[in-house]
Amino acid sequence: MHALASAHCARSGAPPDLVAATATTDARIYRFLGVPAACLGPYAERLHAVDERVWLPSVTESAQTLALLIREWCGLS
Repeated sequence: MHALASAHCARSGAPPDLVAATATTDARIYRFLGVPAACLGPYAERLHAVDERVWLPSVTESAQTLALLIREWCGLS
């Protein structure tokens, strides 16, 4: 969790917004197993509606954050 927050901060220059979500995600399975889990992804609106959409720049931002997380987690430079 700390590595993900660090990667987000490195990409955006600010700490991530930590919010509790009432929506169901696969992260719930890990929670029930006692494993910390986080959801990271692009900004979306009207989820599961006929006019569902995602903000395209946030797709790139999410990918960059994941790349930084992988680099840090694996000890790469």
